[in-house]
Amino acid sequence: MLDPSTQVLPVINFLHFEVGLVASDIRRVLQSFPTVLGIPVLNMKERIQFLDSLGIHGDNLCKIIRAFPHIMTLDVETRMMPVVEFLKSIGIENVGRFVSRLPPVLGYSVENELLPKWTYLTKTCGYANFEIYRFPACFSYPLDKVIAARHEYLVMKKICLNSLQGLDELLRYGDKDFAVKVARDVDGGQRYLQFCNKRAKRRNKMLRERGSSRDVINKK
Repeated sequence: MLDPSTQVLPVINFLHFEVGLVASDIRRVLQSFPTVLGIPVLNMKERIQFLDSLGIHGDNLCKIIRAFPHIMTLDVETRMMPVVEFLKSIGIENVGRFVSRLPPVLGYSVENELLPKWTYLTKTCGYANFEIYRFPACFSYPLDKVIAARHEYLVMKKICLNSLQGLDELLRYGDKDFAVKVARDVDGGQRYLQFCNKRAKRRNKMLRERGSSRDVINKK
C-alpha cells in the first residue's frame, strides 16, 4: 500500500504545482489512471523535463497529461527518445507540436508501428510527407485492418487516392461511413464488410501455412 505522506501527497503536489493541473484535472487523472500515484516523483520530473525540451509546457502539457496520463510511465531513454529521433528522421521539425496533437505516439514502437505505417503510407500509397505531418493521427490506426484494407479496397474499386481530400479522409471515418462516403458504396457498407472478412480469412490462412512450414523446418 502506498504511503500517503511519502508517495501519494508528493505526486499530487507535483501534478498541481509542477505540471499545473487544477484539482478537477487531478481527480480526472487519478480516476482514469490511478497507477500514477505509484510513480516516483523523480521519474515524473525527468519525463516532464523531456517534454519541456520539446517545447511542450503550460496549457499544452496539461492537455497531454489529462488526455494521456500514461505518458508519465514512459521511460525517456528507451521509449520517448527513439520516437522523437524517428519523427525527426522523417522530416518533422516541430516534434513538440506533432506530439501535442497525438500524445500516445511517444508510446508507440518505432520498429513495429511507426516505421511500417510510414513506409506503407509513403511507398505503397504514395502519400507525400506533408500529408503525414498534417494528420498525426494516421499513426494511431491499425496498419493491416484499417490502413491497408481501405487502400486495397479503393484500388479494387479503381478509386484514386488523389481524388480524396487528404489522408484524413481515408482514415477518419468508421467502416460504414468510409464505405459510403469515400468508397461510394450504396449498400450501407455491406460490400466493404464482406471484403474485409474475406481478406482476413485469406491472411489467417496464410499465417497458418507459414506457421506449419516453420514447424516442419524446426522438426528437421
